[in-house]
Amino acid sequence: MFSDIEARRAAAGIDQKALCHRAGVHQTTYTARKNGRRNVSETTLKKLDEALSALILEKKATIDDLVDDEGSGEVRQ
Repeated sequence: MFSDIEARRAAAGIDQKALCHRAGVHQTTYTARKNGRRNVSETTLKKLDEALSALILEKKATIDDLVDDEGSGEVRQ
């Protein structure tokens, strides 16, 4: 599950620090797991997954808000 979270985070261009902050997980814990030096609990994985989903939705909403309401594809300034 962690590898899926990391792949989604990277693909969405979400900063590791932002994800950890939102999830309430210390960044060193995340980095240690990413580097294979530590296991994390199912609870921590769930926190990361939920936080990542929320950040992705927020990012999508921000992008959608920038696109013209008429669907012209023009970006509002």
